[in-house]
Amino acid sequence: MDLATTDQFIESFKKAFPDFKSFEDPGVTLTREELDYKRELATTFQVLGNKLLLGEAPDFDEQFQDLLKKSLDSTNKPQNLVGWREQ
Repeated sequence: MDLATTDQFIESFKKAFPDFKSFEDPGVTLTREELDYKRELATTFQVLGNKLLLGEAPDFDEQFQDLLKKSLDSTNKPQNLVGWREQ
């Protein structure tokens, strides 16, 4: 990738997330659109994974599939990390 392309990506990022300062201070927009739902998924998966490790999730496959399809509290939409083909 050349420098001009990199600059275009940076400008696009700044337009999409105008309140971004740094990854330590990502601003409200990036947090709301890119971080909150990922954190929610990670927390939910940790709880489910811990149940599996403790032998308390006999229906792990079902619960995991549900996690991939249900609407998240933070977005009211399903996750978008795993596409329908992979599910």
